Amino acid sequence: MKINQLLGTLTGILLTTSLSVAQVKMGANPGTIGASSNLEVEAAASGTATTGNKFIVNKVTGQVTIQDGTQGTGKVFTSDGNGAGNWAFPTAGVNLYNADGILTGNRTVTLGGKSLLFTDSQAGGPFMGLQNTSTSNLAYSAFGLRNDVGGTYFFLNSSTRTGDGGPNTTTLRNDAGGLRLLSSGSNGISIAGGTGAVTINAATTIQDGTQGAGKVFTSDANGTGSWVAPAAPAVASVYAFAATTTTTPRQSVPQSGGGTTAYEMTYQASNINTANAFVPATGRFTAPSSGFYVLYASTQFDNGLVAGQPNFLAAGLTIDKNRGLGSAARLAQTFYFPNALIVSATASTIVYLNAGDYISATVGAQVSSGSTFQVVSSSFYGYKIAN
Repeated sequence: MKINQLLGTLTGILLTTSLSVAQVKMGANPGTIGASSNLEVEAAASGTATTGNKFIVNKVTGQVTIQDGTQGTGKVFTSDGNGAGNWAFPTAGVNLYNADGILTGNRTVTLGGKSLLFTDSQAGGPFMGLQNTSTSNLAYSAFGLRNDVGGTYFFLNSSTRTGDGGPNTTTLRNDAGGLRLLSSGSNGISIAGGTGAVTINAATTIQDGTQGAGKVFTSDANGTGSWVAPAAPAVASVYAFAATTTTTPRQSVPQSGGGTTAYEMTYQASNINTANAFVPATGRFTAPSSGFYVLYASTQFDNGLVAGQPNFLAAGLTIDKNRGLGSAARLAQTFYFPNALIVSATASTIVYLNAGDYISATVGAQVSSGSTFQVVSSSFYGYKIAN
């Protein structure tokens, strides 16, 4: 019986092939083949009964059709463990766009010069985040950018991590070089790679609750800064001095040719002498340390009690350094040619002094008669302002 069936099938193949060149039919209904088929293999349920299940190759397009009773729109041909295939709907897999999932390994996406852009038109705005829920003291969430020599990382520590600033600290770190935070244009903050030097190229505002007009930003011993009112330097560090100004006694001074100054004024006492660097009896102040000093001297040329009351034809007041030494120098001077009985004079300067330099105020005058003149109500003071 099986031999007869086989002969019948071969006869069907041969007949079909001879009647329609390039058409081959195998299996059930060997004498019947679709007009558009090159090859058909048709299944039989039992005997000569057919099921309509076929394997077809289209002679025009080469398209393969498998009809086994499981076919349907949207299905995929899937094999079982033995290699037997049928049509089935694809198993629902994880879709990034509508379901959560778990990476089973590291993944790399090569952009190939293309851009990847996420957009959103919702009023609430888009959100893209990285979350690490571990409470390990080594845990953090990070986002990185890398080039050929290193990387920049933006990361947030876990609530227990002690490194990189401590728990819950956000850090932006560039292992490849410097950092810049800029607004449009070039204004902003730059941090140099290696040295960490900070450059701020913009107006800077620090509001920590201590700010106020006229304050300066000052650090404590730990480097923590706050705004404080500028403190006046300690009196002992500015070496302030001031001679006591009195109307008596008058100092009688020999006149000098042309009114040039030749006499160092002396004083009865001092009312400020923080470093005991001023000696009233000599009229000299000796700088305790090097730095910049403010100096002021004044006097009144007054011949009202001089015999004959001669007028002042010339009068001068100067502030001198190291008078009588080779390093002597005139720091400030005022000269008058008043032809008057009384003349007031002042002189002031800011000067750098080396430690040990001494300062004095000197006077000189030329009078209309006699050989002496008098000064009264003289003052002399100074203090250090900077190193």
